[in-house]
Amino acid sequence: MKKIMKSIVAMTLIAAMILSMAGCGKKGGSSAAKGTIDKNTIYKEEQLQLNLKKDMNIGRVAVGSSKIYMIGNVYDQEYNTTTYLVTCDLDGSNYFEKKMDMKGWVDNLYITPDDNVFITYNDYFEDDSDPDNYVYENYNYIAKFDAEGNKLLEKELTEELDIDYINSLTMLNDGGMIVYAGNFIYLLDADLNKKKEKELSESTWVNQFYQFKDGTVGALMWGDTGEEMKKTDLNTLEFGEKIDFPFAIDNYTLLPGNDKYDMLLRTSSAVYGYKTGDKEPTELFNFINSDIETNYFDSLSAIADGSFIGSYSDYTDDAYKFVIAKYTKIDPADYVEKKVLSIGVTYLDYNVRKAIIKYNKTSDNYRITIVDYSLYNTEDNYNGGREKLNSDIASGQGPDIIMSDDPTLISNYASKGIFVDLHKFADSDPDVNISDIWPNLLKACETDGKLYELVPSFSIDTLVGKASKLGNRTSWTLAEMREFEKSLPEGTDLLVGGVSRESMLTSLMRVEGNNFVDLSKATCNFDSDYFKQLLTYCAELKSEEEINVDDDYYNNYDSLWRSDKVALYNFYFSDLSSYKYVVKGYFGEPVSFVGYPSSDGKGSVITFWQSLAISSKCKNQEGAWDFVKFFWSKDYQENCYSIPASMSRFDEVSKSAMERPSYEDENGEVVYYDDSWWIGGTEVKLEPLTQSDVDMLKEFILSIDKKEESFGEDILNIINEEAEPFFRGQKSVDEVTQIIQSRVSIYLKEKQ
Repeated sequence: MKKIMKSIVAMTLIAAMILSMAGCGKKGGSSAAKGTIDKNTIYKEEQLQLNLKKDMNIGRVAVGSSKIYMIGNVYDQEYNTTTYLVTCDLDGSNYFEKKMDMKGWVDNLYITPDDNVFITYNDYFEDDSDPDNYVYENYNYIAKFDAEGNKLLEKELTEELDIDYINSLTMLNDGGMIVYAGNFIYLLDADLNKKKEKELSESTWVNQFYQFKDGTVGALMWGDTGEEMKKTDLNTLEFGEKIDFPFAIDNYTLLPGNDKYDMLLRTSSAVYGYKTGDKEPTELFNFINSDIETNYFDSLSAIADGSFIGSYSDYTDDAYKFVIAKYTKIDPADYVEKKVLSIGVTYLDYNVRKAIIKYNKTSDNYRITIVDYSLYNTEDNYNGGREKLNSDIASGQGPDIIMSDDPTLISNYASKGIFVDLHKFADSDPDVNISDIWPNLLKACETDGKLYELVPSFSIDTLVGKASKLGNRTSWTLAEMREFEKSLPEGTDLLVGGVSRESMLTSLMRVEGNNFVDLSKATCNFDSDYFKQLLTYCAELKSEEEINVDDDYYNNYDSLWRSDKVALYNFYFSDLSSYKYVVKGYFGEPVSFVGYPSSDGKGSVITFWQSLAISSKCKNQEGAWDFVKFFWSKDYQENCYSIPASMSRFDEVSKSAMERPSYEDENGEVVYYDDSWWIGGTEVKLEPLTQSDVDMLKEFILSIDKKEESFGEDILNIINEEAEPFFRGQKSVDEVTQIIQSRVSIYLKEKQ
């Protein structure tokens, strides 16, 4: 028996069940062509009504030839678990449950084509009676049951196969399975007997095994060029040649193929089919166009009639609901025609997804469809989606609406007539109270007085320090910050871990970068005296390799500012709770929002994850605005991240932040409690915010109207690359700034 220290045992178990599906749809890596919807990819959701035992939680779901199989758990008051096998027909009828003869916790559930049930589960023994001889023993099992929940076979893996945890398990067509555990591959037959095993090198890591319909087994693993799939010989368990795909396979969850497709591929937005030789996957089932609200299915299985069975957890109005549903393709003739507008995204946020679906359900005139550019990302190029979106915009072939998580994308096109000035809609729309939007946010989003992007929420990047050390400073110059740094007592760092030249240069460029680049005119001034001053200061700092901080430093991280080991905190201010934890926790006394050093007295900058713009090529700009303005609506603002664009919503949140937190107990009584945090081994009570705190924060927010740099990563890379010889003493500051000026000038002209 192996005895191991208690830890979180990570188990990633991926089932490959034998399924079939008939379907057709459009081809394409994006969810829909611009301005069109393929009616053959739209399904309706029918939630199954199950007569679950009271207080039963469903943990795992799988689909067999004609039934749905589930693992149900019921907990007693001591949190002991009773596990049930639950089954029903594909329409939810003929509900059946049986207590399972097993112990421990089920990790995953697998169903074979002949409806045998395999589960993996674990149990443990713990003895902490002797502090000097703590014992924790972990046991892993695979068990086989029939369709009625009767146990047929069981194998304890920890002793018999020396398995401490399972990375993945893949069912094979013959009823056997591949178990990947630790750095071993095991091939088991349908009776759980070990047929073969192979030890992998420590540098080999397999994410998933996958069996194609022709019996070929592939291993999705890390290779020389990123994630790739290699053929796996079941006779030797050796990896063979790489299987090439015309898409980035790691952008998808793999599902079994069928008679038409070699494999099915799932994203958060759709299911695709892929047939060897195709140029790209074919979209079969579009979740967004089908108005399916979940962004994550716990399970999704294709069945023989072309429909799907899916399960997911739904949190609505702070209530938990477990959903199992059948998805059936609608008759295209039943599709309700609306005007279609496309929105291009490089990342689909959960709240944005919900907003799109809610809009589509409630709008009588318009439907928004998604073009998912993240599918163009690859291991070789993580920015492939952004580059493709940029290319489409520049060529006039972009989506009607852009939602970007890249602060540079919209700014780069602001002066080129690519996007619509939203003031012409927002200023006169009776549904929009433009005076309720932070005026400084509007200013930060404007270019020459024109509003090309709508931002639902934002954060502020700044530096804070004790007011007792900084006084009432709200800004400072580089020279003033250097004087402050020199005045710090020995043993006090300016920033946590010390300041490296690389991190400081990046931070300074985020604040000052737009002072050196004018995207609208394609000009720059990196040969200025001020930029030379910035580089000269950074050259005096240590490189990242030269900074050496011991473990004890970070072990006491939470107390660094209270104990004056660190003077300044890089504060990414995104909500009132973060203010409470940083100021009342880390510092424990009033702070000054001094910001980064700047030439214009504006050392704090507005940042945001998302912004929306409407293409000037959009043929239905009024319809696009009808959707875009939803992100300033009360409904969306109540659920958005960070600081809401609506000042009245900020005021509502502020009122909550000035009250003690509470919850409702089992008797319906409101119970108040105090927030606290452990600082240096001492529990610190975090008092609610005061009206004075809120007033100060609102005044601070209103004072910031500068957006973080928007010239992009390419220019920053040029700066870092060419500054390095100066930092190493190989070139003068005049030489490197001339080179930077030349390279960036050429880059800007090429981008015109």
